[in-house]
Amino acid sequence: MATVTDSDLQELKDLISSLNSKIDVNQARTEDKLNSIDNRISKLEGMLQAQQPYIQKIPDMAEKIGELKNWKQIALTIGGAVIGAIITYLAKSPNP
Repeated sequence: MATVTDSDLQELKDLISSLNSKIDVNQARTEDKLNSIDNRISKLEGMLQAQQPYIQKIPDMAEKIGELKNWKQIALTIGGAVIGAIITYLAKSPNP
């Protein structure tokens, strides 16, 4: 009966050893994938840092566009007022 126990123990040791080697392989694959992800993230960070000066200019550009829009509205309002005044003047002036 002792030999059966020794053979069972040997099988368990072999099983544990094979599982341990599988775990090591899976761990190595996982580390490779994590390294790949880290490389991709660092590339993305580099791209974002390169775009940062342009991103910081967006509020300034939006403000300038808003100012231009206000100037357009002011110009259209004044233009409309001038045209209305001319039409009113011409309508009230005596016809020859």
